[in-house]
Amino acid sequence: MWAVRGCGWHAPETVAPPGTCAPGAAVTLAAQRTRDQVDALCTGADGSVLTLWAAGDEPWSGPAVLAPPGACAPGTPVGLGRRGPAERLEAVFAGADGSLQALWADVDHPWHGPAVLTPPGACVPGTPVTLASQDDAGRLTALFTGADGSVQVMWADGGGPWTGPEVVAPAGNCAPGSPVSLAYGKSAERLNAVVAGVDGSVLALSAAGEAGWRGPVTAAPPGTCAPATAIGLGHRAAVQRLDAVFAGTDGAVHAMWTRRDGSWREPEEIAPPGSAARGTAVALTHRGPAPCP
Repeated sequence: MWAVRGCGWHAPETVAPPGTCAPGAAVTLAAQRTRDQVDALCTGADGSVLTLWAAGDEPWSGPAVLAPPGACAPGTPVGLGRRGPAERLEAVFAGADGSLQALWADVDHPWHGPAVLTPPGACVPGTPVTLASQDDAGRLTALFTGADGSVQVMWADGGGPWTGPEVVAPAGNCAPGSPVSLAYGKSAERLNAVVAGVDGSVLALSAAGEAGWRGPVTAAPPGTCAPATAIGLGHRAAVQRLDAVFAGTDGAVHAMWTRRDGSWREPEEIAPPGSAARGTAVALTHRGPAPCP
């Protein structure tokens, strides 16, 4: 579906035939800023990695196969981000053997890979990999949960190779395969992450410049959400705070945000119990100033 300013949303249009993906498979989008093109990546029902793309007002093209059938578990989310001065698009995903693998494409060039970044067993098949682009430094950061319940980080600068993984939260903190949410804070150097703990807590980590990662700290107590819950995270620049939104164990939707000192407020219910299924993923983004209703 798509929307043009002032014209509303268009009805859904099929861009890949039935059976292309497993029901519920995640689709990841990224825009190429130096070219008016949107790229979409997903995993096929046969465990392949697929891409579709649309430039300007042209119709969608694809799907094209980037990684062969059996490369990953069907439905595996693909992390997608930009890095380097060449506006390289890079995709990172968990392979069927639990390795992390990467694909990449420069503007007006074909996709390359997949290249194996970690040994097999680094994570469980189907694990989401979350990417954050630091445009001014050309750095791309990837966070994921390891097969041992740790949180691990990898990064790549410019056109250079990937570094890591390094453990930023010890084993046993999370359920294997838990999604990690990433957002930049007050500056482009401060990266923040939240993840559901194995005990249903919300854990927060942060990294600033060359100081490395700090945490995890408990931002919300045990039992707040189901293990492996996907938490929406975003930075609200107007008030210089982070917001996190997630489904609680009772199906209520909760919001929490950072104080001026960086600590987290207790979660506040913004939708009543039963509004969401246990563990439902919440996506979060910020829009421009709007009047209160």
